[in-house]
Amino acid sequence: MRDIQKVLAALTSPVRREILGLIWDRELSAGEIAAAFPVTKPTISQHLAVLREAGLADSTAVGTSRRYRARRDALRGLRAALGSEALNNEALGDAAPGDAALGSAVFGSAVFGSAVLGSAVLGSAGKWTNADQDPASPGPVSSDVRTKPVVVASTDVDTSQAVTFAAFTDPVVYSRWLGVPVTLSDGRFACTMEWGTNVRGRYELVCPPELIVMRWDFEDDNIPVPGGEMTGYLRIQPRGQEPHVDQEPHVDQGAHVEVHQLVDTPAQAAFMEGAWAMVLGRLKAGVARASNPAEPMPPRPARPKHTPSTTPREP
Repeated sequence: MRDIQKVLAALTSPVRREILGLIWDRELSAGEIAAAFPVTKPTISQHLAVLREAGLADSTAVGTSRRYRARRDALRGLRAALGSEALNNEALGDAAPGDAALGSAVFGSAVFGSAVLGSAVLGSAGKWTNADQDPASPGPVSSDVRTKPVVVASTDVDTSQAVTFAAFTDPVVYSRWLGVPVTLSDGRFACTMEWGTNVRGRYELVCPPELIVMRWDFEDDNIPVPGGEMTGYLRIQPRGQEPHVDQEPHVDQGAHVEVHQLVDTPAQAAFMEGAWAMVLGRLKAGVARASNPAEPMPPRPARPKHTPSTTPREP
């Protein structure tokens, strides 16, 4: 990849990071990009020139205009370079707990330790044994296969499946129950939490009224750099309850919301547990009111991310 310092300098601008997010998986003209920002077209052209010079974007001439698209391989190269530097620091004893190697060891033992339960639980001895490799196709498997841990968060709400699903797809309702303004357009969503963390993502798959597959990332006081998104699966199902004797059959009993969030390290897992507990807690507490336009729901006031700890007084 090109000079890493030049790449890092290009990524210091929140506007350039937003531009990369816009052209991450599609080509756009300079005019289409400029329309998404409250700045002049010449300013956007300067940002695009910086991204091209750093090797983070390509342009293609179409008629009298040019169309731009992010170079994903460049950011992958940057992450690989930074990862190599982190590994070198680890070898020198500078790595902090929670690095990827530690995560692999910890989660590996957690995921595969259940194998000792035996075939009585997991099935016959041969069930979980792969077939031998086809002799007609010698050589290593050419696909990238790995096991990742997952954080599972869930809650029950009193709103129906359809209403609950709309709480994640209607930006007005979403903003009301989350407590901060949420934008959602063309599958892309964004919000800034009341303590300043910017969240950006994309709905990769939307299957009403049950499933949303999302890729998202966040950054404190900054726009996250594209390419480091995490994958989460949000499933909403009718809450299965037997009707009481004094209820009619098929009475709506609310919905069950469950999130499966993929993570790579123990530090990510601990963070995601807290993050999704907060989000689903707000959903449970506010989705019914948020879905009723007549109910007032003011946004949450700004606050610091962390409350300064107080020093105990001397006795």
